[in-house]
Amino acid sequence: MTAQRYGWCPSIATPMAARDGLLVRVKPPAATLPADAARALADAAADCGNGLIDLTSRSNLQFRGLRTASVADFAAMTRAHGLAAADDAVETVRNVTCDPLGPDDPGAAVDSHAIARGIEALLAEDPRLRALPPKFGFLVDCGVALPIPDATTDIMLRALGDELDLTLDGGSVRLTAAAADAPALARRLARAFLALAGPAEVAPFRMRDLVAAVGEDAVLAAAGVAEDFRLKSGPGENEAASGGTGGDAITTSTAASSARAAASSTSHPDGFRASGSVVAAASPKPMYAAPETNSPVGYLRCGETGVFVVGVPRGRLEAAALRVLADLADRFGDATLRTTPWRALALPGISVRDAGAVAETAIRLGLIVDGADPRRALPGYPFEKGPWPVSSRSETASR
Repeated sequence: MTAQRYGWCPSIATPMAARDGLLVRVKPPAATLPADAARALADAAADCGNGLIDLTSRSNLQFRGLRTASVADFAAMTRAHGLAAADDAVETVRNVTCDPLGPDDPGAAVDSHAIARGIEALLAEDPRLRALPPKFGFLVDCGVALPIPDATTDIMLRALGDELDLTLDGGSVRLTAAAADAPALARRLARAFLALAGPAEVAPFRMRDLVAAVGEDAVLAAAGVAEDFRLKSGPGENEAASGGTGGDAITTSTAASSARAAASSTSHPDGFRASGSVVAAASPKPMYAAPETNSPVGYLRCGETGVFVVGVPRGRLEAAALRVLADLADRFGDATLRTTPWRALALPGISVRDAGAVAETAIRLGLIVDGADPRRALPGYPFEKGPWPVSSRSETASR
């Protein structure tokens, strides 16, 4: 019996048919949407679709109601603003979620945005990774002011001091690596998934399923990770270690084990309590669930300025509202919007004196600026699990 996949993730490369037209998903690199790109998206949402935009739990923007004739124009605009890969196969697997602030988080010891971009670059460079299942994802969370500790996905990277703590969904082993080495280690784990799971069309489709099927030790062994967490050279990788391009040149910290041991009796920043090399496995976070009650909304002081987090009721935003938020980011902030997994957009660089003006405008737009707003408990608009993505040449470029 052939296994079936449900809940395909659309992208600009793979539009999905829905009741109100075609859906496409835009994945802002490193959760960052420049204000000019946001205005272009707002215009395209109205011109090419029905003007409705959904915020997803992967920090993406989903545009609704596109027509067959308008998909190509929307995709071209998205790529022109650096919001999508030129290669459709790369865009389909470019699923990297990270905390909103990255280097703008004064409490963060590691730049999650640099690591997220590093993973995206390796996804683009390595043709083998284009065989990953379309829902396979990476999570990079080093945030202190705006962390996302409850989110899970296939390969997760979280800050542990000035290093990175890597875990597999469904697993219990933690791998510690220097921040500079983390993207390459994530790639090796993704390659291990492919080596053991097979093509994207064949089950298992996610890391959790693979770990349950073959065991975590088998995945780590396929990635060349020894029990002491030091990496061993695999086929084609000795050249890389000597400066070539055959694979990942990863330098591992000799203090990795002692760093984990030092954390064994302390609370880990991601909310788990470390216990040597084993932690309790996290449960998957359902798509389009209500935001966690402690998800930040409103103004947060962050260094010399602050960040204003605007909640979107039920996760659905109108194109006109996105344009106004982009204008606010230009006028009062750092000229970017940051996407979050909790149905909210963040505007960094807002001063205390300007926070009131941002709040007033957001309220006029019907958005949420108070964490106690009862609309935060409303479920998001359901993701439609309906037909497979559109794939005809008249509707999307060939994959």
